[in-house]
Amino acid sequence: MSSICRMSQIMDRIMEEYLREMLKNSNRNIAPYWRDADHSALRIANDAQNVVDDDKKFAVTLDVSQFKPEELTVNLEGRRLTVEGKQEQKNDNSFMSTTFIRSWTLPEDVDLEGVKSELDDKGKLTIEGALVAPVAIVGVEVTID
Repeated sequence: MSSICRMSQIMDRIMEEYLREMLKNSNRNIAPYWRDADHSALRIANDAQNVVDDDKKFAVTLDVSQFKPEELTVNLEGRRLTVEGKQEQKNDNSFMSTTFIRSWTLPEDVDLEGVKSELDDKGKLTIEGALVAPVAIVGVEVTID
C-alpha cells in the first residue's frame, strides 16, 4: 500500500472522529444559554387562557390584564377567531413592545352571527358563541306510484 493511500486513510479516520465528537457536543456549542434557561415562563401563555367547548357554547377566556382595551383586537374571518394584543411604551432612552396573537378554529356548529366578546374590569377577555341547534331530519314516507 502506498504511503499516500495510507495517509489518506489516517486523515479520513481523524476527520471522522473529530466530526463525531463535534456533533456530540453541538448542543452545548450552539445554544448553551437555552439549554440551561428557566423554561417555566413558557407555560404562562397556556395558563392564561381557558377554552370551553361543550354542548351549549364555545368560549375562550384570556387574561389580558396587561393590555388596555384599545390595544386589543378580536377578528372573526370565516371560522377563524383571532385575538391580538399590541402595546408600545416609549421613554427617553428606551422602547418596549409587547405583542401576542392567539387563534382558534370555531367548531362547525357555532353560530357565527352570535359570537360576542366582553372585557371585564379584571382584564379577562371572554369570546363566546352559542351552538346552533342541529337541524332535525324529518322522515317522510314516499309513496310508490
